[in-house]
Amino acid sequence: MKLGTRAWILLCGMLPAFGFSAFIQSPIPPSSSKNFYKDIDGDGKMDQVEIVFLGNLSREYIDSTVDRVEFDWPDSNGVSKTWRYAGKEIPFDSLNANSVVLCIPKEASIARKTALNSASKTMRIFFSDASQMPVEMSEKIAPVVESAYMSHHASGKDSLHVRFSEPVFEISPNADFLEYKHGGSIQTISAAKVEWDKDRSTARLIWNSSQGLPLPRDSVRILANALQDSLQNRAKENSPFAKIAGAYPFEIRTNSLANLKSGASLLNVPIFERVFADTSAHRPSASELGVALDIGGKDFSDYIQEVAGNSSDKIQPGDISILLSLRLYTNSGNYVTSVSSETKCSDFHFPQGNCLENPQTFFLKWNFMANDRSVVATGAYLAKIFVTIRYKDKTLWKSDINTAQIWGVKRKSN
Repeated sequence: MKLGTRAWILLCGMLPAFGFSAFIQSPIPPSSSKNFYKDIDGDGKMDQVEIVFLGNLSREYIDSTVDRVEFDWPDSNGVSKTWRYAGKEIPFDSLNANSVVLCIPKEASIARKTALNSASKTMRIFFSDASQMPVEMSEKIAPVVESAYMSHHASGKDSLHVRFSEPVFEISPNADFLEYKHGGSIQTISAAKVEWDKDRSTARLIWNSSQGLPLPRDSVRILANALQDSLQNRAKENSPFAKIAGAYPFEIRTNSLANLKSGASLLNVPIFERVFADTSAHRPSASELGVALDIGGKDFSDYIQEVAGNSSDKIQPGDISILLSLRLYTNSGNYVTSVSSETKCSDFHFPQGNCLENPQTFFLKWNFMANDRSVVATGAYLAKIFVTIRYKDKTLWKSDINTAQIWGVKRKSN
């Protein structure tokens, strides 16, 4: 039987003690509660269908009585598809006399779906005399992670949003139930807080930055036996990983208020200046205003390598650019000053001209001057910040252009 890819079908049975003619006259009905869609290899995809009958079958009975069997299951694109298996193409095996097992090959285009809908709940057996018989189906397919994405917050409280293939329930409430893979290591996720949606098909895990957390390029799955569905199908040890989506968590750091001593000499400094410092330095300091972010390092390098789609080629530092634009206005909307800066990962301020191997804190500092170099007065200023990370001509990350910050300047006399 052909369905784009050929499904191998195993049918086990043996001839009943009574005559073959009895089968034609009285079709053997299926059981009402022992028919299942199954996931044998644990990859989250249905790969076997089993029907248990209330009597023994035979090769002759199948050939002369069964025209076909059908069931509905979505393909890998999520489109519902009717899968048909002709009776004469069903091989017969006498080891299990009362069951039919349809085996779906791994290369078949089939959805990662673990819960039944109204269409898949009923299979159909069509007989040679044009009659048909419904088969009530259930499933033995454990829930899996369907999708996940990371949200980064400047407050340090990051969150991981995980959608499951169906509503899930903890085996042991308040226990960890997810693990993530980073590089070659697998670690358990211990969240400070878990928020479930109403039907328990989505969870939001929140934790503080002091805890270990996955990154967007990592992958996540359910811990073995940690979650189960409404039919008590538990996640397996080889539950599949799902890739975590989202942007790399670049953190832009600023100050909301800085003190400027009256009479401080600003004659020999620019309005804006680029400052490079060790990543352990706290920039901006309490007396500085500007925009700082950490550039480089292994996580940065791995992220660039993945999202640039260049896994076979080594990323060159000179192909990476950090573009930063800062515009300042008074609280009444009057223009004060602005700057646009582009810094290459190969800039000489990075040790050995390579930010990938030698990370630094990049700080674009504002020296409290307006565009005419006059020192600004005490007050509140509106800062609009735009940051873009690019690889060649491809934008890898961009800051939220819809947000602005209020910066305060307080002039103090000596």
